[in-house]
Amino acid sequence: PLMPVAHVELVFLLLQTGQPEKGLKHLRQAVELKPESSVAHRLLADALAAQQNYDEAQQHYHQAVESDSTNVAAHFGLARILVRQGQTSEATAHLRRLVALSPTNADAHQMLGEILQSQQKLLDALRHFRHALKLEPDSLPLQNNVAWILATHPNTEVRQIEEALRLSEQVSQRTNLTNPHYLDTLAAAYANAEQYEQAVTT
Repeated sequence: PLMPVAHVELVFLLLQTGQPEKGLKHLRQAVELKPESSVAHRLLADALAAQQNYDEAQQHYHQAVESDSTNVAAHFGLARILVRQGQTSEATAHLRRLVALSPTNADAHQMLGEILQSQQKLLDALRHFRHALKLEPDSLPLQNNVAWILATHPNTEVRQIEEALRLSEQVSQRTNLTNPHYLDTLAAAYANAEQYEQAVTT
């Protein structure tokens, strides 16, 4: 019988040629052949998630991290589904494990920062956004996230208006002043810099 690696190569071919159901069939066979394989479970979970079969994908991501707690891709895939399902506490646990295993994973830092920001854990969120921004310095969403916290943090000692203005102006200019989310950040930065005319007209 085919070994899991051969299944994986065949799956990529099937997915690339628009045959996802056949690809899933071979991934399921790979899991049956080697049920202890973290990689096989993760690949099957990825394919299931791509088909929006999130419940079954979640099961296989769990099996992947149970088989190998250092499987970074499985932690990330599982966290994405958990966030989608509103299970942010468990998602946070997986993301913290992930960034400990892979500190240079900008996407994980960004997702973790977004969860923390939604929970009003702003300093922790800012730390992860800054870390991600060092890894992806051209990321507009990350620049905007950092600027928003620096412009609007309730503690005035945390606010850094000059940096918030620099980042928010840069992001808005790079998007030709067309993104309302980024413009909101720019307006907040102007307001807290007491540049009220610019804030109103932004």
